[in-house]
Amino acid sequence: MKSLSKDDQTMYFAQIPILSLVKKYQTPLFLYDQDAIEERIHSLKEISKLNDHLTIYYASKAFLTLAMAHIIKENNLFIDVASRGELFIALKGGIDPTHVLFHGNNKTIPDIIYAIEQGVRKFVVDNLQELQFLKGYTNEKRITLEILIRVIPKIQDIKTHKNITTGHHQSKFGIDLDHWLDVMISILSEAKYVSFMGFHFHIGSQLMTNAYHLKAIDYVFKYIKILKDTHHIDVKELNLGGGFGIKYTEDDHPMTIQDFMEPIIKKIQSISNDMNLIHPHLSIEPGRYIVGGTALILYTVGIIKEGMPYPLVAINGGMTENLRVALYQAKYQAILIDRNENPCETYTIVGQACESTDLMIEKAHLPKLIAGDTIAFLNAGAYEHSLANNFNKTLKPAVVMIDKGKDRLIQEREVIEDLIKRDHV
Repeated sequence: MKSLSKDDQTMYFAQIPILSLVKKYQTPLFLYDQDAIEERIHSLKEISKLNDHLTIYYASKAFLTLAMAHIIKENNLFIDVASRGELFIALKGGIDPTHVLFHGNNKTIPDIIYAIEQGVRKFVVDNLQELQFLKGYTNEKRITLEILIRVIPKIQDIKTHKNITTGHHQSKFGIDLDHWLDVMISILSEAKYVSFMGFHFHIGSQLMTNAYHLKAIDYVFKYIKILKDTHHIDVKELNLGGGFGIKYTEDDHPMTIQDFMEPIIKKIQSISNDMNLIHPHLSIEPGRYIVGGTALILYTVGIIKEGMPYPLVAINGGMTENLRVALYQAKYQAILIDRNENPCETYTIVGQACESTDLMIEKAHLPKLIAGDTIAFLNAGAYEHSLANNFNKTLKPAVVMIDKGKDRLIQEREVIEDLIKRDHV
């Protein structure tokens, strides 16, 4: 993890001694490195040199606070949101509503109207009911919107966890063009104020190869050609989704973003030429790629007791601020912060929740631990904070951003009174 460094006695995160941050903010604690985030953004912008038309939408579900929204704005990225809450934070963080792409497989009518009233003018349409509503609402209000139709690319046997695959034929996301293309076109023909821009697809998350994207392009271009030849409709934009994998452990071998994207862009350009089609504007939705490898979670070691086959180490957190392990058996590397010692023990790290699935790392290779030690879970910047919860009425951790060697609190730790501030007797 690039943000980490050490000398003989001290471990640093983004140039700041980690134990000094523990003393100042306590644990559990999220630490983010803004320089690392912006470095990842820069690497994505380099991809633009491969294609004259590329829009980068930050997938806000990965990690979103006011500070993160501000970083996205300052780095001139667009953003995708999948709820009214994400939209609210994005706008409060200063993002222009015309730079927002509104997602969701079950957008409520109040959410759609709220987004339009806030100035959002671009939607990813997930289903025909949503398309029908947008047709009627925009015809009545005479408001012009741009839309992308999310399609099911029907990619099977995707090598990632089954719970984070989205492009297979049974996915809850998107429209099956094999069955509903004609109905979609019929609705669009009556939508005077809805501008059909093109298609969107998403394969899944934490992908180590671009092979599935390349296969999905073949599927989508079949329908791009049909639209052009049969209905005289040009597809002006193609959104490729996200899902670019990162390295969590030594078992992960992700492609560089350059190697991932270059064959995709070249294939789209080649097919467009071969089929005599316009080159669609391309857009992508990286989330994990931008923030996943830029943060860690700090915990304090509590009870250590004998277990089978390894001693059990309990930390003062767990599934409450990192639900990914319970949801899809995500793997992490943990390190000791207090002492510069070589790993000599194997532990099973468990959380403190009253739940058997709160098992964080089954085999963690660490120096000998004692109660009170600080350990860090590395590469914990994507979806950990977003999925944080109050199970057992625990309190959500603070979040600290490091920028050019200076720390700032970007989200306060919850206090006990927060647990009942919305309650009534």
